[in-house]
Parts: sequence; C-alpha cells; structure tokens
Amino acid sequence: MACKIKKLLCTALAAVMTAACMIFPSYADGYAASVIDVSDAITMDDEMELRGQLMNAANDLGCNIGISFVDELYGEDITDYADRQMEDVFGSDSASVYLVVKGDCDEATLVLGGSAKDRYSSLKDDILVQIMADMKD
Repeated sequence: MACKIKKLLCTALAAVMTAACMIFPSYADGYAASVIDVSDAITMDDEMELRGQLMNAANDLGCNIGISFVDELYGEDITDYADRQMEDVFGSDSASVYLVVKGDCDEATLVLGGSAKDRYSSLKDDILVQIMADMKD
C-alpha cells in the first residue's frame, strides 16, 4: 500500500510540474533530476521512470527537480531537511524544486531554491495541496 501511495505522489508531482510548463516558458537542457529513496518506497523500475519524467519536466521548467523518500528526519524539521537535501544534491543557490516525503506519506514539504523561488513560489502551495489531494483519492 505504501508503495502505491508514494508512486501516486511521484506521478502527481511530475504531472503538476509538467502542467506548470504551460504557464511558464520552456528552457534549454542542462538541468538535473534526482530521486533518493532511502525508505525503499518505490521499485528501481519506478524510480528510473520517475527520474525520466522529472528530467523532462526539469528541462521544460528550467530548474532542477528532486524528490527524497525518508523514514526518519533524525530530529530535524522537514523543511530544514528538504533545504539541506536540495543544497547537497543540486548546490547552493541553484534553480531547484525539491520534495521530501516522510514515512508513509505522513508528512511532505516542497522547497524552492535560486531562481526557481522567484518563478514558482506562487505555485508552491497549490502544487503541494494537489499532491496531497491526489494521495487521498
């Protein structure tokens, strides 16, 4: 069940980010996508498929896109954890969107970095609300 919920979450993020491409201009290639699955929430095949979808969305949106699935935050606030992960994966001040999902979708947050913060901050809450709503369907 957890795998199904988390796979749905990934699909929802990729779909919402791709839909945002219709609002904002496309950008040249050169951005990265990252999937870190510490909690073994999705299969390797699903991880590869998701990484491909996110790579396409990253290039269309002009920013790096990453997702981490974790079981524990080791006392760290989820937003602080997401910011740190985004910086570790993509570098400080990079144009990036990063989603962290804790546990069995108990908690999730979306953080933005660099120029992605300026471009997509107005969509951030809507994207997270849509992802959470899709998980409940």
